[in-house]
Amino acid sequence: MESTFMKTSCRAANLRPLLQDTQISAALTEFLDVFRRVSGDDERGMRLDSVLRTAQRSVVPDLARAGGHGTPSTLSQETYTALLAKLNLEAPERLYVDPTIGKKRGGQRYLSRDAQKHTDVIVDGIHYRSRHASSRDSNIQFSPAPGRQPCVGYIQDVCTHRRKSLAGDLIVETFLTVRSFQELSDEHAAFDIFRRFPHAGGRLYYDAITEELHMLKLPAHSESAKEPDGTADEISD
Repeated sequence: MESTFMKTSCRAANLRPLLQDTQISAALTEFLDVFRRVSGDDERGMRLDSVLRTAQRSVVPDLARAGGHGTPSTLSQETYTALLAKLNLEAPERLYVDPTIGKKRGGQRYLSRDAQKHTDVIVDGIHYRSRHASSRDSNIQFSPAPGRQPCVGYIQDVCTHRRKSLAGDLIVETFLTVRSFQELSDEHAAFDIFRRFPHAGGRLYYDAITEELHMLKLPAHSESAKEPDGTADEISD
């Protein structure tokens, strides 16, 4: 049974990116038109129709181009601190500095607090929604760091942030701001029957969150482009 559940879940997850392939979606569009004519009027429950209708939606906004998408906003202090720590942790050395705390030195950049928030994004067929948009669809399982135990939580915000690298390139990346649920105590976990089936059963958590804020990057659609001349004032350096 666990193997069946696993295969079914994997097939369902792979269906969207496969059907959104340019060559496949073009052929399926013609098929779907014929299918609609012979299948009746109610199409709301068809997975194929749902996939093709969402294929044209914006995946992740590209702020490297003029205009952009989403709602302009300023990162909260908590989110900004978490983003600053994540970026500096990934860099060989401390690269970004909070301009309200200290001055940058040679080889450092100021990190902007400006961002654009989104209610949801679609990446490789996976729909990520913030808790503000949907309290149920915002739940997510993730790994906070390599080697750490997977966690379960909810997406608090979805935001696109841009910054300049040390070489002057404009880097545009979209992040999920995630809160994790608290694990059950050993006493309560003993009564969690779902943990008896680790591959397909899942597990229960407390309806409470931890204090730590996680910043998860969506790497598949991160953008990087050389910043054009005359736009240096648009982003802190």
